[in-house]
Amino acid sequence: MNELLKMVLSLSLSGTMLIIMLFIFKPLFREKMSHRWQYYVWLIIVVRLLIPFTPEISLVGTVFQETELVIERVTETNTFDKVDPIQPIENVGTIPNDISIIGVTSLSSPVVVISKNLGLIWLVIALIFIIRKVTIYQGFVKYIKAGREEVSDIELLNTLAQIGEQIGVKRPVELYINSLISSPLLLGFFRPCIVLPTLDIPKRDFEYTILHELTHYKRKDMFYKWLVQITICFHWFNPFVYLMGQKISQDCELSCDEEVIKALDERGRREYGDTLLHAMALVGAYKDTISSVTLNESKELLRERLGAIINFRKKSKATKFVMLTLTFILIICSIVAGAYTIKNTPIQPTNKNSSNFTNGTGSNNLTQISSGDLSGISTELSISLDIDNGGVQILPTTSNELQANYDEQYYNVQLTNKHDRWIVTISGKEENMGQAAEVELYIPDIKAKMEVDVLNGDFSYNLPQNCQNEVSITAANGGIQFTSSDHYANSDILLVAQEKAFIQYEEPIYPNYFNKTDTGFYYKNGTGQNKINISLTGYTSVEFQEL
Repeated sequence: MNELLKMVLSLSLSGTMLIIMLFIFKPLFREKMSHRWQYYVWLIIVVRLLIPFTPEISLVGTVFQETELVIERVTETNTFDKVDPIQPIENVGTIPNDISIIGVTSLSSPVVVISKNLGLIWLVIALIFIIRKVTIYQGFVKYIKAGREEVSDIELLNTLAQIGEQIGVKRPVELYINSLISSPLLLGFFRPCIVLPTLDIPKRDFEYTILHELTHYKRKDMFYKWLVQITICFHWFNPFVYLMGQKISQDCELSCDEEVIKALDERGRREYGDTLLHAMALVGAYKDTISSVTLNESKELLRERLGAIINFRKKSKATKFVMLTLTFILIICSIVAGAYTIKNTPIQPTNKNSSNFTNGTGSNNLTQISSGDLSGISTELSISLDIDNGGVQILPTTSNELQANYDEQYYNVQLTNKHDRWIVTISGKEENMGQAAEVELYIPDIKAKMEVDVLNGDFSYNLPQNCQNEVSITAANGGIQFTSSDHYANSDILLVAQEKAFIQYEEPIYPNYFNKTDTGFYYKNGTGQNKINISLTGYTSVEFQEL
């Protein structure tokens, strides 16, 4: 879920960059470009905010990936640093300075819980905003329907039909009056209707009002307006999307006016301006700017609309070419800005000859998946292992590939490379995995750093001689087993258990060269070259065995 939140945040950042760009540069060409272009150019940003399309390399995508890598490195560096060791009981004797002692950690803090569920929190709030807006719209529609009266004047209905036919509106539009609304408005997506505050207006005002609202319907402005509202809901945390929504609402009216007056002569444009002034004089008890398309918005917008009507000029071919060029540039910028996406490249399993290997139950229905050649790794092999309901056995191999052998009847296994880290996901298909052998995961003889998460599963690691790997395990309700042929030489072992019963019931099982206290155990011969860190968040058995 947090991966989804990262994607939304990256989309929001990309969109914000484009919004700021438009706010900076729009004043420079506001008087030169058509209001229609200024209205629809916002769609590029809306699409950028909603759809996570991105090239392989993008500005925002790179920023998020690099930030993620830094956070991962910091997290790995500080793993277990905050564990407060519990002192051993007095009769154990003095503990050497190089000993790692077991402690019992407190339960996960609220901050950790919240951080792990930020994606869910974002989604819940977004859904609340969407539901609220839909509820407001439904209440508004009910309010209008409750107080409206159908217009039966044949002459007015004929005028409505004639204007609709002239501008190409094919669907019939109904006409109502409601004295409680503050402005003429258009309602309905599929059964449109125009609602007027009164019919006591001049004939020319009626015609221009109808023309204005039908133009909104023809251009599908209601759909555009709701698309913007959904975008705001998804990016509720971003103040720039609210500014964008206000500007789109203003540009909607300016572009609609422009669409209306482009076919009028100078006298007609003056009459249309008078219609806007008369509409401002209408007074009603209910105003709505979210769910409907109204004739007037505010005095400030009216002043701008009247100025646009007075200064209207048809755009030249050169201006149209500039608008097309600017549109292309903005599209390129939106693509270059990009977004964060999970660039995982899963490796598809390939069935091998059954005679090559069999599992512990004698089954020869095995599948093997392998990574690419890892021999070029110069530092260390980074592996994240996620086990859910099943078992995995880590084994050494002389191959230069990371390989997994498993029975498809019981397991789903996936190897994925993400930011030069191999992610191994293992999940059991059956609730009862007692009949299945463990997945065999072969790791090349390369210095490795493993982050292991075990949930309702088993993890078994056969340590190679002179092992210098680092293994950090978080486990709940499962089993962990290590096997060593050199008495765990060069090891540094730390166990952290949240379940006190873990120690009380003779867990873990360990050789006699481990020292035990009432609170756990420690390994006295550790040099730190091979680190084994284990954090138990639920009851899990741990065994350290010898070959």
